[in-house]
Amino acid sequence: MKKNVLKLLVFLITTSTFAQSIGSSNVGSRGRFFSDLINKEGKSVDYTGVDGSPYIVKEFFQGKINEYPNEVLFRYNAYRDVVEIKANSKTYELPRKEGNKVYNSSLKLAYTVLKNPKTETIGYYKEELVLDNFTLLSKQKVKFLKAKQAVSSYDIAKPARFKRLKDVYYLRYKDGKFKELPKKKKAFFKLMGDKKDQVKKFAKENGLKHKRKEDLFRILRYYSSL
Repeated sequence: MKKNVLKLLVFLITTSTFAQSIGSSNVGSRGRFFSDLINKEGKSVDYTGVDGSPYIVKEFFQGKINEYPNEVLFRYNAYRDVVEIKANSKTYELPRKEGNKVYNSSLKLAYTVLKNPKTETIGYYKEELVLDNFTLLSKQKVKFLKAKQAVSSYDIAKPARFKRLKDVYYLRYKDGKFKELPKKKKAFFKLMGDKKDQVKKFAKENGLKHKRKEDLFRILRYYSSL
């Protein structure tokens, strides 16, 4: 009996302390919230003089982290594969820990940390389309290209720059399996299994191309409905 009472007291104290740390909107409480959740400031990187951007969108979005009620300001650094959180004039990094998620429901914008079972790598994936049977994910990448000096009068010097690479799409099923979407048409429809003929016919009749994003959404919505 005493042991159960002690457990209850510990639970109530812990819950109360946690609620106080995230329940208030004042600056001090919000600072403690980020300190407890993230526990480290992001790296200070100077991109001055580099063309392009390491970010998909440079501006911060308002949103939430996991199940926590506090709203945050976030943006995705595709070059470093990190989500940056801005609070109290400081920038933090959300740990690349499997299951962490930052999102804005009204904008249908969400980045989730997942493990790709094929490559065994953990990283951020953007949720592009959430359906009953699976979720369409994209892996967004930005590459850094070093400055190139002109070695002759015929060459043109090029400054260091960030280059946005093409997104790689995946289907993630309810059981956690990943399937990368093939670029070739035949391989793409083969992914649909015994429904491939129906899906192929639907795409043809509606003039849809799986390499076009909006068309891809329509094709996958139809596939999920079968």
